[in-house]
Amino acid sequence: MEALVPMGCVQERRSVEVPLTEARGYFGRYVRDIEAEASGRIVLTVKVPLERLGIDRCVAVSKAVLVYFSPIVEPNAVKQRMAVSWEPEGGGIFPKFTGTVGVEAEEMASASFITLDGSYDPPLAVIGDAFDAIVGKHIARQTARNLLDEIAITMETAFTNEGAGSHENIM
Repeated sequence: MEALVPMGCVQERRSVEVPLTEARGYFGRYVRDIEAEASGRIVLTVKVPLERLGIDRCVAVSKAVLVYFSPIVEPNAVKQRMAVSWEPEGGGIFPKFTGTVGVEAEEMASASFITLDGSYDPPLAVIGDAFDAIVGKHIARQTARNLLDEIAITMETAFTNEGAGSHENIM
């Protein structure tokens, strides 16, 4: 069941099979790699549910987005977060997003959560609100989920390949 989130807001979280003691370091590495190796550019894909428009199909749409991360200094914070924003290259139906992404404890010691909270600007200017109500909110949430999936898969793969050794806690 979907949580009630105000229009233009996204709140997502995903479990990642990496202990919190290791997750922050792997997340920090993901951010550094995206900035250094890809110049902040990633490709996100969403499935647009056209049945909401009266068409019995779902179309997969891929779009390169520019992602920007910046540290948030919160000395006594329980969860560590970074500011995150993204915008689609060349415009289109993907929204611009501003918010935070972070790593926090999960009930199981062998896992942690990656969270994403923020808001987006519906695309398509004047008709954006109507578009958002029909399929735009789905696109924004799916884009957020796909980013969390990419981060989680990268972290889990690195953790599995490198074992449970100690790593830098950089975020």
